[in-house]
Amino acid sequence: MQYFVMLPKFEDEEGLYQESDEKMNLMNITDKPLLFYKKPLLEVQDIYTQRRFSDVLKAGSCISVSDKVQRIFFEHGFQGAQFIPLLVNNNGTHDGYAFMHKIATYDLLDPITSEADGFCVDENIYTHIITLYLDKARFKTTNIEHDIFMCSTYCSEFICNERVKKALEDANVTGIEFEPVEFSS
Repeated sequence: MQYFVMLPKFEDEEGLYQESDEKMNLMNITDKPLLFYKKPLLEVQDIYTQRRFSDVLKAGSCISVSDKVQRIFFEHGFQGAQFIPLLVNNNGTHDGYAFMHKIATYDLLDPITSEADGFCVDENIYTHIITLYLDKARFKTTNIEHDIFMCSTYCSEFICNERVKKALEDANVTGIEFEPVEFSS
């Protein structure tokens, strides 16, 4: 099975969003399922004139996806992410987007080859890397049970299997691109 890093891709005239809710920080820290009683809010950044939507919105460290992406995950039974409903403020308030929250993590990051720094002891994660490299030996001995996941010690990029990549590409999902996972020697 091949694996790919899911990366944001800006579409023409697409807006850039910002997290306007402190609860969003929780989503970056934990891999436990979350429940909010009030939908978090993303807002388009007014300093830019671009306002178009894509299926995958760009908002700081979070990935927010449209109903279309959520349906693909549900229809195919893909595992590894929880969808937390959001409100999006862009010339009015829009429903139908959800934050894609990690619930599957694996200790696969090679911190040396990835040039990781900014280790946060409290959260047991690196805050910055140059390029994501997975440890090949750990990868080969890890039983990956999920279709999409993040590295447990670096939680900024989703990794998906080829089934997820194919389903999203076949559905012409906008705002995302895929790069093959790189492994350290």
